Amino acid sequence: MLLIRKCKNQNLHSSSFTFDNFMNLIQRKSSKPPIPKQIPFSSVYFGIERVDEFQWLQNSENHEVLKYIKAENEYTESLMKGTKSLQRRLSHELRKKLITQGIMAPIKTFVDGYEYYTISTKYGLKYCRNKKGFPPIEEVLLDSKWLAGTKKCIRTLLISPDHKILAYLIEQEGEEVYAHHIGSSPQHDILIYEDDDKSSFVDITVTKDKSFIAVNSNSFSTSEVRIFDAHHDFSKGIPELKLIEPRSSDLEYYVDHHNGYFYILTNVANTRNFKLVRASLENCNKRNWETIFSVKNNEMIEDIDIFRKFAVIFAKREGLPIIFCYNFDSHDVHQIELPTKFGVASPETNINYDTDIVRFTCDSPFACQSIYEYNMETRKLHSIRSNPFNNFDHTLYACHRIYVNSKDGSKIPITLLHKRSLVLDNKNPVLIRCYGAYGVSTVPDFQLEHFSLLERGWVIALAHVRGGSELGYAWYDQGRLMNKKNSITDLISVIEYLIEAGYSNPSLIASIGSSAGGLLLGAAFNMRPDLFRAIILRVPFLDPLSSMLSPDLPLTRIEYNEWGNPLENKETYEYLASYAPYDNISTLRSRQTCSILVTAAMKDQRVSYWHPLKWVARMRTRQSTDHNGNLLILKIDMEGGHFGDENDQSNRIKNVAFELAFLISQVQKTE
Repeated sequence: MLLIRKCKNQNLHSSSFTFDNFMNLIQRKSSKPPIPKQIPFSSVYFGIERVDEFQWLQNSENHEVLKYIKAENEYTESLMKGTKSLQRRLSHELRKKLITQGIMAPIKTFVDGYEYYTISTKYGLKYCRNKKGFPPIEEVLLDSKWLAGTKKCIRTLLISPDHKILAYLIEQEGEEVYAHHIGSSPQHDILIYEDDDKSSFVDITVTKDKSFIAVNSNSFSTSEVRIFDAHHDFSKGIPELKLIEPRSSDLEYYVDHHNGYFYILTNVANTRNFKLVRASLENCNKRNWETIFSVKNNEMIEDIDIFRKFAVIFAKREGLPIIFCYNFDSHDVHQIELPTKFGVASPETNINYDTDIVRFTCDSPFACQSIYEYNMETRKLHSIRSNPFNNFDHTLYACHRIYVNSKDGSKIPITLLHKRSLVLDNKNPVLIRCYGAYGVSTVPDFQLEHFSLLERGWVIALAHVRGGSELGYAWYDQGRLMNKKNSITDLISVIEYLIEAGYSNPSLIASIGSSAGGLLLGAAFNMRPDLFRAIILRVPFLDPLSSMLSPDLPLTRIEYNEWGNPLENKETYEYLASYAPYDNISTLRSRQTCSILVTAAMKDQRVSYWHPLKWVARMRTRQSTDHNGNLLILKIDMEGGHFGDENDQSNRIKNVAFELAFLISQVQKTE
């Protein structure tokens, strides 16, 4: 009663102080953040000493590490208890928006006497086929339910030319390729190819016309492709692998086949935005590559799909989707008119080589993913599957692109989503999304979590900073290696502009960064903590220096092309150390002005759990936490991987609601 009376005396009215706020106050009073022990670990590189007091947290077998992780999860649960009712409301909102009427019939692909299709289940997709005839008999090829307990998901499927073998790719890396005959013992499998280069990923594909199998060895900046006859009789031994072009620095290429020629998507001859070339089967090395199709400087090719009469080229122009059709006979090129300017277009499953129909998916910030068919001869487009999104009037909202100046004068694109009734009075909550690494664009796609915020008056800003490839390869190149700080200062410039232009003010600005985007956001927070009210760091790559100094870690050698090798020279070491989030946490305890939610996954194969764990531990010892209403909480999934549980919609909604409740409770404080 005394606490309630005190709140009333402070004029904390219902519009800004709710029951959830009241419960949060109680929880903070009764909970103290866990503080892990410090065991200084000293190392010296190029005469520079680096002390890491939380290096011991990298040992997941250590009982004390698991104990600390449990304490962090319990602390987070305690502090977020006051948002439980908000989380339930948000979950209900999201489920209502995703409700579909009945079960949708599967979309089928007809090829070589089979009907291939997928069926959606609560675990993900079930991959099936029917052999033409009567009565049709459904054959389940692969069920995502099998992966439900692994927290992994299926990325790619491959059907053999004779339809007897199904290959699939999940979130794992492989360095060996084997041939396996269905029904035989694995002991009789034949080793086709082994790659000793630990900086490469190996996968296997089949050309669209089913003539060749391609064994692909790729890193972030090199490629090496070997081809063999898809109809090879393995009873006669190992097939002869034909090397297209030996790997060399900064040469990437991907191979398909059409009518006696290899068609190759490549960045050869410094064509950084990629082009389509061709070569004969007899003379297929790069000296004989003939250019077929290229793009402008502000465009970048991302994928290609080959058909008997056409090649379909998926590209982006300033980060927005474009699709070209190239006619093999006439050499004419035309562009498909897409249903939306702002969105994402990606190739669908197009198994059939002898067709004029190409399928692709398209989604936008205000519409779920839909599947389209386009007739390349008649140039007619129609939708064959639209996923409804309920209880949202997209006509009330706007999506548009603006450009702001970076510190060095470069023009940074920003895609903005907001209500059409927006007033530029510096009073709007803003969520900024960012990534800026590996040439991956921050795309204006459908994001479930945006809608609850948009309806509450938030502005969503997609910051297309350098390090992505929105403006072509050069945009990526200017945000990696010894240019990485451009990504960070670009993000800061974006936030400063949004404040100056009247969109918001620092007390209403939030941001989300995932994986390498977490590095970007963590570094920007270190440089300008005054610009943020709340941030979410999802499975963030926060200690890049420790990873890059450990070449025996699974992905380190592959990552040198992105961050540099700090073992090679002092200049690279000092540059990486100058922005690495873990190495640049301020010791000024008065600096923290925002609330921070960090997530981690113990089975993450891409960003080890200890990146976020160490960062939070150091933050707890160097900066004041839970001060003046600020939170620092860590949520660790003990079973999950890098992408969470993509197959389970219920868990996904639960996690989204948790993050939204964090943002709303910390920024708006009205629910």
